[in-house]
Amino acid sequence: MKHIIRALVLLLLTAPAALADFEAGEAATKRGDYATAFNEFMPLAVQGHIRARHNIGVIYEKGLGRSQDYAIAASWYQLAAKQGFANSQNNLGDLYRDGNGVTQDYAAAAYWFSKGAEQGYALAQKNLGDLYENGQGVTRDHAKALELYRASAAQGLAWGQVSLGRMYENGQGVKKDQKAAAKWYQKAADQNLPLAQNNLGSMYRNGDGVQRNALKALRWYRKAADQGHALAQKNLGDMYRKGIAVTKDYDKALELYRKSADQGERWGQLAIGRMYARGQGVVKDFAEAAKWYRKAAEQSLPLAQNLLANMYRGGVGVGRDDAEALKWYRAAALQGDAWSQFSLGRMYETGEGDAQNFAEAAKWYRAAAEQDEAWGQFSLGRLYEHGAGVPKNSAEALQWYGKAAKQGLEAATTALRKLQSSSAKN
Repeated sequence: MKHIIRALVLLLLTAPAALADFEAGEAATKRGDYATAFNEFMPLAVQGHIRARHNIGVIYEKGLGRSQDYAIAASWYQLAAKQGFANSQNNLGDLYRDGNGVTQDYAAAAYWFSKGAEQGYALAQKNLGDLYENGQGVTRDHAKALELYRASAAQGLAWGQVSLGRMYENGQGVKKDQKAAAKWYQKAADQNLPLAQNNLGSMYRNGDGVQRNALKALRWYRKAADQGHALAQKNLGDMYRKGIAVTKDYDKALELYRKSADQGERWGQLAIGRMYARGQGVVKDFAEAAKWYRKAAEQSLPLAQNLLANMYRGGVGVGRDDAEALKWYRAAALQGDAWSQFSLGRMYETGEGDAQNFAEAAKWYRAAAEQDEAWGQFSLGRLYEHGAGVPKNSAEALQWYGKAAKQGLEAATTALRKLQSSSAKN
C-alpha cells in the first residue's frame, strides 16, 4: 500500500510539470523553434507521453530542426500508435503505404489506417478509403471506399470531400451524379484545396453538374494555379490559348504550360508540344514538339503517345521510324486509345514496322470499332468483305460499314452501297 501511495504522490507531483513541458514544446513548435520543441518533447516521450511521442515522430518525419529520418519517425509513431493515438496510427499508415522508413506494405498501411478510422479520425478514414478504391492491401471495394470518404467528408475534411466528389463524378460505388460531385468539390474548394478548385473549374468550364460558366471556371483555375497546382496551371493556360473568358494570349498560355511541365505534369508537357507543332507563341518547331510529346508519352499519356507515333510514322520532327511508331501506337492502344488502335491495325495490315499480319490488324480494328471509332469500323468491315484476317462475311461487313456510315464517314457510305448492290445482284 505504501508503494502505491508513493507512486500516486509522485504522479500528482510530476503531472503538472509534464504538462508544462509539453505546452512549452507546443509553443516552441508554433514559433518555429524546433530545437527547443525537441528538447521539451523528448524526455516526455521517453517517459511514455503519447502526444510527445507523436510529435517526436513528426519532427523526424518532416525534418524539423533535425535531419529527416523516416525510420526513427516510424519507431516513435509505432509507440504512440500502439497506445491508441489515432494521429500516429494514421501517420504510421502513411509510412507503410509509401515505403518511407519501413518496407512498403499496403496491408500494414490498411491495418493502421483502420485503427485510426475506427476512432473516427477523418484523415485515416480518407486514407483507408483510398486503399479500398485502389485495391491496395485490401480487396477493391468502391462501396466501402465511398462509405469511408463520406464519413471523412461529413467531418469537414477537404480531402475526404474531394474524394467523395470524384466518386460521384466517375460513378464509382454510387450512381454517377455530376451535381453531387460539384457540391462536394465546392465544399473542398471553399477550404482552399487546389485539387478541388481545379476540378470545380473543369465542371464550370464543361457545364457538368453546374451551369456552364467560363468566368467561374477561370476563377477556380486561377485560385488553384496560384497555389502551384500543375494541372490547374495547364487548364488555365488552355483558357488563355483559346481566349475563353480572357483575351487570347499565347505567351501567357505558354508561361503557364511551362510552369505545369516544370512540375512534371504530363498534360502541361503535351500542351507545350502542341504549341511548337502549331507555332502558337513560338516559332513552329516539330523537333521541339516531338521532344515534349516524348516527355508526356514516357509518362504513359495516350494522346502524347499517339502524337509521337504519328511523327515517327511520318518522319516529322524525327527520323522516320516505323518500329518506333508501332511501339508508341501499341502503348496508347493498350490503354484503350481508339485512334491508336486503328492506327496500329493499319500498320499491321500494310506491314509497316513489322511483318504484315491481317489477324492482328482485325484485332485492333475491332478494338477501335467497339469504341465507335468510324475508321476502325470501316476497316473491320473491309476485312470481313475480303476475308482478310477474318472469315469472309458480307453480313458482318455490311454491319460495320453501316455503323461507320451512320457517323458520316463517306468512304464507309460508298463501300456500303457498293456491297449492298453487289449482294442484291447475287
